[in-house]
Amino acid sequence: MNKQDIKSYIEIGCRWGGTFVLTNEYLKMFSNIKKSVAVDIIDSPVATYCALNNESQYIKMNSQNDEFKKYMSSNYFDLIFIDGDHSYVGVRNDYETSKNSGKIFVFHDIISVACPGVVQFWNELKNNERDRFDFFEFVEQYDDVWNNTHQKFLGIGVAIKKINV
Repeated sequence: MNKQDIKSYIEIGCRWGGTFVLTNEYLKMFSNIKKSVAVDIIDSPVATYCALNNESQYIKMNSQNDEFKKYMSSNYFDLIFIDGDHSYVGVRNDYETSKNSGKIFVFHDIISVACPGVVQFWNELKNNERDRFDFFEFVEQYDDVWNNTHQKFLGIGVAIKKINV
């Protein structure tokens, strides 16, 4: 993370806030985080955490509407974690809305049989944007899950904008 110099972070689709809190605390330990924002369409207990941390903010907002597009067009984040609407249209919209507002994009559920829209979008992004991004995947499965289901779940995909593009 130090190599990437992450000073700002947004999580689109924070739900209960566990990943947001973990990521924010990690960034505070190993980076000079100045701004972190959690976004979701539901009331989230992460709002309490944000109220106790000067760099953090919780915004109750639908990432699929014009208000969010306006917000993203006037903000920049070094790290954008997309984990909101898991439909193809939803994840594509979250990416399209934020693609000019960040440098590192993290996607959740990139190999999950439960989220075919995310899988499809991630694969399209990898295939169509190799000249603009370096891609990394973290897709190891728990042995018990694989042995019991013979299906893949979860997976994290990271797309980092290339410097000279």
